[in-house]
Amino acid sequence: MTTLAPEPRPHTQLASAAAGATLGGVGSGTSVSLNRGLERALEEAASSGRLNLSSRKLKEFPKSAANYDLTDTVDADLSKNRLTDVPSEVCHLVALETLNLYHNCIKSVPDSLITLHTLTNLNLSRNQLCVLPAF
Repeated sequence: MTTLAPEPRPHTQLASAAAGATLGGVGSGTSVSLNRGLERALEEAASSGRLNLSSRKLKEFPKSAANYDLTDTVDADLSKNRLTDVPSEVCHLVALETLNLYHNCIKSVPDSLITLHTLTNLNLSRNQLCVLPAF
């Protein structure tokens, strides 16, 4: 039985292939597609009222969200990111009923969440909470 192996490539081809893999996998090409996916999620939220930014390695709420009308958002899923604070922008989502912040790095809950009068479900499990609000 004969096993076919890939033909050896010269070092210059290997270097350029590695550079291409870096750009396509982790470099600028990926950030462009991540930005497109983020913009698509924000567009969908503006039309559906459901914001899903789960599992995107976010360290902060996307600044580009200011370009969308998210005031009618009733469900926001920001779970499985790298947020260290509850984003202040969520307090502008006045119709918010459900806020999922599961599995982030949040250490405290701001008092400003009390302004979300329609909020009935808040998931803060699997965070690093040290301080809770007095309300």
